[in-house]
Amino acid sequence: MKPLRSRFISFLLLISVFALPRGLLARSVPIVEKGILDLRNWQFGEQGPIRLDGEWMFFWQHLYPPQVFSSENAPTPTGFLKVPGNWNKMVVDGKRISGDGFATYRLKVLLNSDYDVQGLTLPVSIEKKEIPYKALGLRFMFVQTAFTVYVNGQKVTSAGTVGISSENSHPQYLPHTTGLLTDSGQLDIVIHVSNFHHRKGGLESAILLGYEKDVRDRRQKSLYLDVFLFSSLIIMGFYYLGVFLLRTQERGPLYFSLLCFLMAVRSFVVGDYYILTVFPQIPWEFLLKIEYVTFLLPMMLFSLFLKAFYPAEINLPALKIFSGLTLLPVLIVLGTKVGIFSFIILPYQIMALAWGLYLVFVLVLAVKRQRRGSVLLLLGGLAFFISGLNDLAYNQLILKTGMFFPLGLFIFILFMSFVLAQRSAIAFSKVEQLSNNLEEEVVARTRQLSLSNNQLKRLLHILCHDLQNPLANVQGIIQLSRDDPTLFEELIPYASTSVDNGLAIIELVREIRVLEDKKLKLKLEDLTLSDLVNASQQMLSHQIWQKRVRIDIQIDTQIQVRVERTSFVNSVLNNILTNAIKFSHPGTSICIEASEQNGDVLLSVKDTGIGMPQNLLSDLFDLEKVTSRNGTEGEIGTGFGMPLVKTFIKAYHGTIEVFSNEEKQDGSTHGTEVRLLLKSASSPSSNSSPAISPS
Repeated sequence: MKPLRSRFISFLLLISVFALPRGLLARSVPIVEKGILDLRNWQFGEQGPIRLDGEWMFFWQHLYPPQVFSSENAPTPTGFLKVPGNWNKMVVDGKRISGDGFATYRLKVLLNSDYDVQGLTLPVSIEKKEIPYKALGLRFMFVQTAFTVYVNGQKVTSAGTVGISSENSHPQYLPHTTGLLTDSGQLDIVIHVSNFHHRKGGLESAILLGYEKDVRDRRQKSLYLDVFLFSSLIIMGFYYLGVFLLRTQERGPLYFSLLCFLMAVRSFVVGDYYILTVFPQIPWEFLLKIEYVTFLLPMMLFSLFLKAFYPAEINLPALKIFSGLTLLPVLIVLGTKVGIFSFIILPYQIMALAWGLYLVFVLVLAVKRQRRGSVLLLLGGLAFFISGLNDLAYNQLILKTGMFFPLGLFIFILFMSFVLAQRSAIAFSKVEQLSNNLEEEVVARTRQLSLSNNQLKRLLHILCHDLQNPLANVQGIIQLSRDDPTLFEELIPYASTSVDNGLAIIELVREIRVLEDKKLKLKLEDLTLSDLVNASQQMLSHQIWQKRVRIDIQIDTQIQVRVERTSFVNSVLNNILTNAIKFSHPGTSICIEASEQNGDVLLSVKDTGIGMPQNLLSDLFDLEKVTSRNGTEGEIGTGFGMPLVKTFIKAYHGTIEVFSNEEKQDGSTHGTEVRLLLKSASSPSSNSSPAISPS
């Protein structure tokens, strides 16, 4: 993000350089001195229009007709007044005059008599080329608050109605350009001004003189800039209003949207007053109210915007006080006349200047604390603040740099929009990251649920599969007792053992469930292998008797293995031995052998039954695959036994292998051998207690 921000700042600095006005270049520009402006060395075609700034002749409380100045008894000026500027600071008869009153301004402009009029459309009566007509243009912005202009004795333009009292005068702002044609080497400009409606009176804006085409082009370019700013601000305002409506808990876009709308309206009611081009009949007082409101509110909205972004840096009570002191003047503007509310602007400017310095401190603090976007907001705020100060100084003839406010406003709004866009992009990235994390979490939870489901299946398989043997023994004992009641007393111990084994299986399933839920471990112990095999043989004695198979056990009674008794007998040995019995032919034998190998014990259970095909052998331990087959006497299986065997063997830190040759017609060797490699009682690696996990 930092390289992008650097390129963005560089781009805006480049725009700023190219946007600098020609007035910034140091050169000698004539100014009005004692009511005379000498332009005999000024080439309008090469040097462009010029501002009529300086000391105009000023006649207080007189509206002299222009003809009076050509007589021998021309009136003496009250003094010389700087234009642009108001007459409120003028001292007459030792007293400072007020904004209310009327006056006459006069200026003599000495022209260069040798310049062309190419490209100008002249009236028929003056088409003789020998007459050096000069087609010029005067551009007026606004005057407080009504004026009439005479040039060389002829009325050329006016705005409002000039009068000597509030009853017979009417205020109006009317920025415009008026054309001039003169055959003399000078211009005698006389302007009547009256004001009874505003706190300030006089020629407050600069007057521009030059070729009419150049003057109109300059105004047109200024209007284009106003339209560009207005359109850009309106688009951004609606965009961020939509952003706020989509996420109302984030107030920053709302304040920025309102600020954009406010500054868009202001760009139409200040400067060239483009709004008067669209709505020429708009009331003067209503126009002033819009201008004042759009001046008062932006600082408050920007402060609220900063509060939304940097709540820890800006003081909330101070912000509330400033907002209240801002809304109060707004209410005064909306509820009173211009003559009253125009006096509030100076106190507010002082307060806004102090608050602006505080906001600079807030932004510097945010930069110091490395808040996101604070650098851009500080630069944008400084650009806006400096451009405003520059224009104020330019209008007061303190600087000759040019008007920078539109550029400062553009940079300020652009920086703010970039910070908001940056914030939205980061928020979107976080949402995207959270979405990805959520997907991963869903996958993990799904896997966990699937695992839990498989664990429940396995426990159910243990119940269904391993309880089959004890229950079958009990059923056989019951059947034998019915056939021969005299055997009942003899068979009671066998029945009791089968019931105990069944209860042990149920207890094992319960313990396995507890072990899995609580992530506990099986309790392994050192047990004699021959005792475990004999216990399994006794449990399956009924099946062995029914199938008429012989069990050949060749295990040293000294061999011990480290296992858990109930699961090893009921789920491991019983399953392996049951399969061997089921797939053996009647009258055959099953060999069970054990030997010690490098600290381990190799247990082998081998039959000479029908064996199994290779495709079935490869899926033997897969719980999801169907490997169940009927035995040689039609015995029914579940296919769950061998996956459970492998699960427990892994829990004992052991391994299992199965070798099988399928029975064929050629009489070749056939049968199945299951080899279990178990940890002996003395093996160090068998000391840890394993946890049950799905195979």
